[in-house]
Amino acid sequence: MAGIRLNRWIEGGRRVLRLLGTFVGAAARELLTQIQLEAERDIVIDVDVALVSGFDEVGVAALARLAESSDERRIALRGLSTHQLRILRYLGAGLSQVGAGSQP
Repeated sequence: MAGIRLNRWIEGGRRVLRLLGTFVGAAARELLTQIQLEAERDIVIDVDVALVSGFDEVGVAALARLAESSDERRIALRGLSTHQLRILRYLGAGLSQVGAGSQP
């Protein structure tokens, strides 16, 4: 992925995608494509952003879009900072599947 590294593993029947680096527009597009491929396998997906060093506006918008569609795709976000949660709420993202803490 452009500007970001993705670690993937299965944890308790869930696919975990942990992002490391800077989350820019190109990385956001690639992440959404990766999630669409994983979602076709009918598996729950956890996207962990706790180790992301920075987000640009497109990255935050992509997370908002991801959170909005999480009910139908079984996607959960975790590792968000309080500031990031606040921005997602401001953008109107549904946050029932979003968590501030990161679980290793």
